[in-house]
Amino acid sequence: MLWSTRIIIALSLGAASVAMADDDRGAVLFQESFDNADLAKRGWYDLNAVRIAGGAHAGPGCIEYEWASAEAGVQGSSPARRLFPPTDRVYLRYYLKLSDGWGWSGRSYHPHLTHFLTTENGKWHGPAASHLTLYIEPVAGKLRLAAQDIQNKDQPHGLTQGPIRGGYNGRFYDSKDVLFRDDQWHCVEAYFQLNTLDRDRDRPNADGVVRGWFDGK
Repeated sequence: MLWSTRIIIALSLGAASVAMADDDRGAVLFQESFDNADLAKRGWYDLNAVRIAGGAHAGPGCIEYEWASAEAGVQGSSPARRLFPPTDRVYLRYYLKLSDGWGWSGRSYHPHLTHFLTTENGKWHGPAASHLTLYIEPVAGKLRLAAQDIQNKDQPHGLTQGPIRGGYNGRFYDSKDVLFRDDQWHCVEAYFQLNTLDRDRDRPNADGVVRGWFDGK
C-alpha cells in the first residue's frame, strides 16, 4: 500500500460467493452483494464499521477499506467474519478494485485480505497462527494463494504446510505475472481441496489442490 497523507487509498470488494466445488459446485454456502451496511443481519460478525461505496461492479454498492496514512490504519470498514458449514473443498469468487494511486508496502506478506480458517479453531481465533488458514490476496500486484498450519506442529501428523521459519510456516502460490496494475474491477477466484490422510502409513497424502483465476484465466 502507498502511505500518504495527501492521497486516499481505497480497496473495494464487490459481490462475493462461497461454494462447494466439483460435483457439489452448485451448492452455494453463502453469497454477499455488499449492497448495504446491514452485514450483521446477514450473518457477518466481529465487525464494528461498514462503509458502502457506489460504483460497484454490480448492484448499488460495494464495501470499501481505506488507508489515508500509515498512522491512521484502515478506515471506512473493519474486518469481518462469516461462518458457513464445514467442507473439505471450497470455491470462492469475488470482485476487487484498487483505487487510482494504489501502491504496495514492499512487505512480502502484505496486505492480508481474505482468509478461510478451519473449524479446529474457534470462531474468534486469529488467522496468523492456527491449525489451518488459507489466504487469497494481492501481494505486490500478484495474486497469492497460501496456507499455514503452524499450530499443527505438535499434532500426530505434524505440519503439512512446510517447516517453521522465523516463527511462521506456510506454502505460497503466486501468479507468475503482476495482475493488479489499474483501478478497474477484477474477478478473483480460488479453489482449495484438503489433502486426505493415509491412515495405514499414518501420514498425509500429497493430494491437496490449490487453484486460482484472475478475470477467468
